[in-house]
Amino acid sequence: MAGDIREITMRWRADAGARAGGGLLFEAGAPGRPSVLVDGDGTLAQTPVEMLLVAAATCSASDVVLILQKQRVAGDASGRAAAALHRSPLRLHDFGRRRG
Repeated sequence: MAGDIREITMRWRADAGARAGGGLLFEAGAPGRPSVLVDGDGTLAQTPVEMLLVAAATCSASDVVLILQKQRVAGDASGRAAAALHRSPLRLHDFGRRRG
């Protein structure tokens, strides 16, 4: 487990968030890679929950593409997977809402 340590940097963008009427804007990413904006209140960028959903969907989609490639699906496997993913977007309705 010790060999699989990942590092990210995160910076609070207090100035940009305050100008936009918020204050929960963060810039984060792995060293040497492009950073992403995350907004705690969702006014300027994706929320942390949306980023978690993006991560889960990307992980699942990557698995689908790898499985199709290993099965050597006729034609362009990654193209077929991409087309299938475009036809079936991930939608999570009422995520996090309490019922009752």
